[in-house]
Amino acid sequence: MRLSLMTSACVLVVALLLAPPSVAADPLLISVISASYTTELDYRANMRVVDEEGNSGLVSDAKTQVTTSNAPLFEALVREMDTWASAKADLFYVEGYASAHIQPDAYGGTANGIGRSVVQFTPLESRDASIGLDFVTFDLGWFGSGSTSLIDLTTNEVLWDYRYIRNYVGNVPFPDEGSTKSASLSMQHAFDATHAYQLTLWTRGNAADDSNGSSIAVTGFHAVPEPSTLLLFGPALVGMRVWQLRRTRRQTRLPSGNGARN
Repeated sequence: MRLSLMTSACVLVVALLLAPPSVAADPLLISVISASYTTELDYRANMRVVDEEGNSGLVSDAKTQVTTSNAPLFEALVREMDTWASAKADLFYVEGYASAHIQPDAYGGTANGIGRSVVQFTPLESRDASIGLDFVTFDLGWFGSGSTSLIDLTTNEVLWDYRYIRNYVGNVPFPDEGSTKSASLSMQHAFDATHAYQLTLWTRGNAADDSNGSSIAVTGFHAVPEPSTLLLFGPALVGMRVWQLRRTRRQTRLPSGNGARN
């Protein structure tokens, strides 16, 4: 009885966590086949140094950090507070930011923050879906860059391919005015549950004695179950099932009594 109640409670909790959020337009439910996340960070600060004889020169303080994982990433690389980079790579969101400023002991600096995600999935149903793309740039955003594409791997058809580089050159419809810009796109696509798709997101913040960054977000998809939820509850559910089987076997092996104890 206790086991049944415990199992029912756990199933209810898992069902609530896996339930898609309530939104105005129903998202397309997808099953993730594979996901790869990468962040690339680097900085370089050129330092003025003077030797004992009064001669001056430059010494570079540089560092690079590349991280790849099958789980979402948020990484930062900091040289004190004058030069640093950060990046985020998630299922439907990437962001890159960089900051490099001249300090009294420095002679210029550069930094780069890159976030990238590659997700392969299959829809759980065949239907039309409304997909949104949101592009945002921060600070001196004209030095940033980004791209996103969706490919039908079954037919090798490119459903979309949007990209931009420095000075907002590309096919993303950014407004003409302002250094900090944003753009949004809404598209209708027919998805086939028998097909596999690949969504790629990439963005970069590139600083040289300034600060800037950019992000790309995709809306209209919902992973069921989400990979992070599987990692959290998968081992727990397996452990519960193993414990249940062992308990059942122990009860089966117990000898039956010949009578009631007085």
